[in-house]
Amino acid sequence: MNNKVSCQNFLATSLAERLNECVPTDFRAEAVGGEFILFWNNEPEYQLSANDLWEESRSEEDNLTTITSAIINSVQDVIALLTTEIWPPDPTFQNIVGMSEFSLPNNQLDLWFEASEEVVLRLKPIDFTGLLKEHDPIN
Repeated sequence: MNNKVSCQNFLATSLAERLNECVPTDFRAEAVGGEFILFWNNEPEYQLSANDLWEESRSEEDNLTTITSAIINSVQDVIALLTTEIWPPDPTFQNIVGMSEFSLPNNQLDLWFEASEEVVLRLKPIDFTGLLKEHDPIN
């Protein structure tokens, strides 16, 4: 298995695990290979293959951040659409945005939802140590 596929599989699995800790009870996330699937009442409502968004011209970190943002923002939209409620809940009723940022040299992907630059929900970071290509130190 090449590094790209390993990263995609790990990302999909890690996102499913983290989102299952906080999505409403009628929802469940799963990962099958590099495919992320969101279920509502045991019916698939959203799925995305990490490979569909992976671009060879971008760095692994940029690809992982792009894919993560697409998934968490789509999950947020699907939950809001199906429940007709803002998710994650925000008492200020501001526009909530899913965010992700890759931090080097930690090889860690940080995930959160924010409204008006205030964190509404922070998910456990995803550590890619050992999966990403080694980077030359910046001089």
